[in-house]
Amino acid sequence: MDTVRQSIANHQETRVNINPCREQNAIVAAGFAFEFEREFDQSSYLELFSLHQGEKDSLPRRQLQSGLKFQLSPSGVSQKQTEEIVGIVFDRINPSGVPQWIFSATANLAVVQCREYTSWHAVFAQVNEYFRRFLPTLMKEQNPIRSIVLEYKDEFIIVSPEKPWVSDLFSTKTDLLPNRIFNEPIDKNLWHSHFGFFSTSKANHKILNKLAIDYIQEQTSPLVANMTSKALIVATHRVQAATQDEPQKVFDLDDLSVFDHMHSENLNMLNSVLSEGMRKRVGLT
Repeated sequence: MDTVRQSIANHQETRVNINPCREQNAIVAAGFAFEFEREFDQSSYLELFSLHQGEKDSLPRRQLQSGLKFQLSPSGVSQKQTEEIVGIVFDRINPSGVPQWIFSATANLAVVQCREYTSWHAVFAQVNEYFRRFLPTLMKEQNPIRSIVLEYKDEFIIVSPEKPWVSDLFSTKTDLLPNRIFNEPIDKNLWHSHFGFFSTSKANHKILNKLAIDYIQEQTSPLVANMTSKALIVATHRVQAATQDEPQKVFDLDDLSVFDHMHSENLNMLNSVLSEGMRKRVGLT
């Protein structure tokens, strides 16, 4: 049973000062992307659009995105909608109108986003299905894939920021955060820590890992003056699909294990940066 991202929090424990944004995990969104060498043409967008199955589709909403043309005149800058197609979006929304799953293709990027994350195996099975369905239309000889990206956005809500909370969320032993955040009073001082490094997977993929951690305050609602304090963790993992040393390297849809390798790096990073108590709360193993 996959428990990598499932919550094992004890619901009987007393309320704590830091809460993951979701019951099962802290993941706001997970993104899976392919970056191509050149931008897609209109024929590719139209061909993708023809693959949609209407209301029966698992991503029932569909939209062709038109371009905007900007023109400078003596009276200022004006914009005009053009008939040129610059992107396509398929998505599924929840009863509140918030997208849960999104497939988009625009410029030179094909992206699947999941905003109802459960577990790696369940989510990636769905991502795999979307890529196998849509990518063959975009994977042309004259437009090879440049890079492959996995990104997670985790969010933790600080209930009482005036109380000490940093060491409750983050491990004091991590080498991915500066020591000063544990030593300075930060209830009134917002901060960010952005860090990157390369690693090599067991399959010899060279992975660029970026970790961006921000302590921010957001307005709860446009109608409410109260501010919510949050710690955001955005982890981005990128693999170059082809290099100067391997220009002949071609990505194969039959082998998506590169995402597994990037996911392993994500787990390594979070296990390093989060405290033991928080790792248990969000089900990291």
